[in-house]
Amino acid sequence: MVQLKVYLYLVFMTQAALLTFFLAAQPYPDAWEAYDATYYRPACPQIEDLIQEDIPGFEYSNEDCLHLNIFQPNRTDEENLLRTYPVMVFLHGGGFKKGSAVQYPGIVLAQRDMIVVTLNYRLGPYGFLSTEDSTVPGNMGLTDQRMALAWVKENIHHFHGDASRVTLIGHEAGAACVGIHMLSALSRGYFYRAIMMSGSDLSSWAVMDTPQHPREYASQLASVVGCNPEPGEAMIRCLRSRSPPDIVNAAEKVSLRGGHYGESAGPFAPIVDYFDDQWNWLRKSPKELRKDPRNIMKVDVMGGFAKDEGAWILQKNFSHVFADIQSGVSELEFMSVIHNVTRRRRARDEEQVADAIKFLYTWWVNPDNSTARRKMLIDVFTDELYASGVDSAMKSTVRALQDTNKNAYMYKFDYRSETDNRSSYWMGELSPLFSLVLILRVVMGSPVLSIYLWCMSQLYYITNILYNIFIGAYHNYDVQFLFGWPYLAANVTYQKLSSININRQYNELDRNISNGTMRMWKDFAIYGNPIPVEGESSMPMNFHNLTWYPMNISNLTYFELDYNSTNEKEYHQSLLAFWQDYIYDILYLEPYTTTPIYSTTYKYEQYLIATYSLAALLTLALVALALVSIALIRSRGPPPIRKTAYY
Repeated sequence: MVQLKVYLYLVFMTQAALLTFFLAAQPYPDAWEAYDATYYRPACPQIEDLIQEDIPGFEYSNEDCLHLNIFQPNRTDEENLLRTYPVMVFLHGGGFKKGSAVQYPGIVLAQRDMIVVTLNYRLGPYGFLSTEDSTVPGNMGLTDQRMALAWVKENIHHFHGDASRVTLIGHEAGAACVGIHMLSALSRGYFYRAIMMSGSDLSSWAVMDTPQHPREYASQLASVVGCNPEPGEAMIRCLRSRSPPDIVNAAEKVSLRGGHYGESAGPFAPIVDYFDDQWNWLRKSPKELRKDPRNIMKVDVMGGFAKDEGAWILQKNFSHVFADIQSGVSELEFMSVIHNVTRRRRARDEEQVADAIKFLYTWWVNPDNSTARRKMLIDVFTDELYASGVDSAMKSTVRALQDTNKNAYMYKFDYRSETDNRSSYWMGELSPLFSLVLILRVVMGSPVLSIYLWCMSQLYYITNILYNIFIGAYHNYDVQFLFGWPYLAANVTYQKLSSININRQYNELDRNISNGTMRMWKDFAIYGNPIPVEGESSMPMNFHNLTWYPMNISNLTYFELDYNSTNEKEYHQSLLAFWQDYIYDILYLEPYTTTPIYSTTYKYEQYLIATYSLAALLTLALVALALVSIALIRSRGPPPIRKTAYY
């Protein structure tokens, strides 16, 4: 086992700069001094529930947060004393408003002869508020990341790191930041390979253009905390006088405003900051910049997402909608969730857009299949929020790299542990129930009871497998395997050092998949190829005799990472094209204001029903009128006989 040196939360920004808030921070002075790097420093100001999911009771966030962690292999043999290691710099996710480096310990990954650097950057209004002028230009969180990269370039050699082999990795919001760094001249020369996991600069939530009103969001925030909402120095001074908890709680009350139809970034996210003379990160939107290949950094790139990213959204945001989601999703429940999507995208005609989504995500083999409808609903969120952005950025990158010796590799993480049901009490080879079976067998000598309990444990085990078929590889799942959670969970010392609470069991297959994931990410960082030698025999079991083909614009190859991994091509291209392009056309369509000509059977039938109903009513009215007329005539009796002169 490789020993490690761990340096926790080395400072790379001055605290004085942090106390000014909303401005670009300044590098820490060059002078080296004694520093206690044996414990984790605070996370940046945020609502702390996300961190508490991994680290229960974590309540340690404040403005003095711009620190980084370094996990270094500690090889003491003479041959390795002068060795340098490739470097992975990881940017956490969390929607630009949550997250911390403390959630991603590089302990296990660094044992694969890598130096792992994790860092904090400012979040929410502290990282991304903008007045759209020089008062507060915005994108302070991006500047924090760039400062950390500069620190790594200048100092990583002190930790046996190779500054010419730095790979920048990001997950979700962190992946969007990686994409922005690839487009910005400010980040040139600070990294040489890039990995975007579950997001990119082209994700719909990644970047705000100025029509999306970042200035108005700053005013809203000021109003909530009792400051003058007129953007300017006075407003910013007032905001600085408010405490971080007041600011981050107020940010949750800032509502998205209309702007570009279909965009869902904000209210505090990276912006197009063409007005910033000092830190001009994006002079145009990423979509516009990527139209010119010269704007894209020419580095090897990897990008991908987990198979069922959208499952966590159903669980977190829509659990109240479903009567029994494990049994399936009804059509009414499906449309209720879809209408939420159209409202979030600010569609002018929600019904028209919802019908389009329903048509695309219906399993037409059996449209009434409730479990298929559930899977399609998961795919809606996976494709809309994660896969479409990654796919767009990767295709753009492949085109930009065509005349270079660089490559792009895409993946879909399909593996789901059979021991993972979010509550591991009954599951796994070392579960308490399985242990109880062994104890009873030995102590009580009761084979009947132990066999009964063993059968019960297998029943739960099988139920769990069926549950996993529904959930699949959810959001953040690939990151867990990249950072070696199956190994962290099995080592008490690792868990204490990381502070991560892993409340579940892993089995040997999980550790094998994790080992293979770490190996491929490491090989990409070193060689620019996740599997540099075809059929590499030193690869972990389940990854022997594999080749990961680079993405090709003609067939859009991607690697399906599972216990039986394969190369596939053209993931959901028709569906992704809807989210990437066509949805923006139909979001602008106005609701019908004149009588349309309907062509669907359903609406044609409605016209027939209305016509026949009206005809029936008219017929009844005519019959009633005739009957009334007859009754009136009869009520008068026969006409009187008139006498004449003839009698």
